[in-house]
Amino acid sequence: MTRQARRKQRRQRRPGRHVHASTARGRPSKLAEQRILESHAHKLAEIFRLSPLRNPVDPAFAPYYQQVLHGNAGAVLKYCDQHWEQGDLSGSFFEFVGRLFTISFYRVAHTILSNIKRRRVSGVPSKQRVYEYWYRRILKPRCESARSFIRDAYKLDSESCREKVWEDYCFQPAWRLQTDEDHQHHEKRKRAIQELVDASDPPSSSLINTVNEFGSFNLVPKNIFFDLAVTQRRSGRRSFRDRPAQVARRYACRITGISESTASHYRDVSK
Repeated sequence: MTRQARRKQRRQRRPGRHVHASTARGRPSKLAEQRILESHAHKLAEIFRLSPLRNPVDPAFAPYYQQVLHGNAGAVLKYCDQHWEQGDLSGSFFEFVGRLFTISFYRVAHTILSNIKRRRVSGVPSKQRVYEYWYRRILKPRCESARSFIRDAYKLDSESCREKVWEDYCFQPAWRLQTDEDHQHHEKRKRAIQELVDASDPPSSSLINTVNEFGSFNLVPKNIFFDLAVTQRRSGRRSFRDRPAQVARRYACRITGISESTASHYRDVSK
């Protein structure tokens, strides 16, 4: 074998430079990530101003959260750096991270999550756990309650239109109206719900906000309610098209950003 042939053989055995280049391209540089945090911070602030964390926000996390709301997306990473090694990350931080999973299609959210994962923070919820939270704890029980109301309404009047049933559902008393004070609180509740009902249909990006707003009255939003009310004729009998669990899964997937086929393979991690 000639010297040139041996040299060529050795080059073929060694990993080429292009391999290292492609590996490096898989993860943005720190400078690129910093640019994403700076240029997209306004979007993150807008999302959390529209749908804020639960109050009260933990005192240790509150100053950093306020910085995020004022356009400093990197503040949450500063908080993480100062607390994660000591294991004293707050509940509000984990709520914030859980919300990031639901909007991870935004570059700024994806960048923050990637940075947190590299720190090997324990306790950060997986996308599956975020899905399970919205599906089992939030949407499924409310969908089952709404379906029960719809079924009873159709039994009383099988020709009732969905709009009429929706209005009755929204403004039904949440408690027995026995005293004047009960009636006064009920009227206040009706006015607050009317403001939600009168609002224009929200964009898909604010689905979480809409679910939370109606959920504060133990209701589902109109689009979910209408899906629960869809019926079809089978062998001359009227039946509902989807089960409450199917509707709950559909919207939990939209919030979490996963496909329904993926969710159908999840095992129950809430136990």
